Amino acid sequence: MKRETIYFILLIAFSSCVKDLALNSEDLNSKIVVNSIFENGEKIELHLSESVSVIENVSTPVISNSKITISNESGDLLGESSSTSFYLSNFNTEAGQEYFLNVSADGFESVEAFAEIPPLASLEGIDTSIFQTQQKIQFDVSIDDNPLEDNYYSIKIKFLSTDNLISTNSIISFGQKEVVVNGEKSGTQFFFSDETFNGEVFTFSGLVDYFEPFLGWEYYIVEVNSLSRDLYNYRLSYYNYIRAQELPFTEPVQIYSNINNGIGIFAGYNVFRDTIWVN
Repeated sequence: MKRETIYFILLIAFSSCVKDLALNSEDLNSKIVVNSIFENGEKIELHLSESVSVIENVSTPVISNSKITISNESGDLLGESSSTSFYLSNFNTEAGQEYFLNVSADGFESVEAFAEIPPLASLEGIDTSIFQTQQKIQFDVSIDDNPLEDNYYSIKIKFLSTDNLISTNSIISFGQKEVVVNGEKSGTQFFFSDETFNGEVFTFSGLVDYFEPFLGWEYYIVEVNSLSRDLYNYRLSYYNYIRAQELPFTEPVQIYSNINNGIGIFAGYNVFRDTIWVN
């Protein structure tokens, strides 16, 4: 994070330009950083650290004098912990449940966040087509979108074998049947919302590398994630941030945060997994 006035000086041939970015004095204060992304049916893992200036040559310091509480929408306390930078809940999350986080620590402004886990995506089916000459396999994933709510998805495909060879495939190319998707490919996942197909059956077509069975039984795992709005915005902003680092002369990208008075992410997701065997 930038904590003070920053000067960018760019020299091109015999000319130069200076851009002066003045930040609010409040940005100079260190803030609590929360990192917690959790899956439906699993425990909540949470890590705390302290924001530092990019000009400070130090590793990110953890916060160990904290008090962490998580409550439900009725105000009932679900879990708490003190004097630790890492928290693991003693309860499992549930879809449709709302979770309220509060973190306090000496020397820092207390932070709050809200998260909920969306319902599982409604799938019509997953079809495959193998193109032997191209050594590619196409996955057609059909989603029956709920028209009564805004939905956010990601799709990930992994290849595994029975002797533990694991390869996470990037979705090399993608197409859409019937509608146009408004998503972004990020590493091994593709993120998109239902903005252009709300309430319709949407088919996502992803083309990945095909591996001939040679070690016994090989299989693919297709993951269709239902993301909360906050997690969707965070994932996309992080992807755009990484992409901006690789491209010269691009505007800086701020990573999305849903932590009130702090920085970071506290968000949940639901996942449907299907196994496609190759033999």
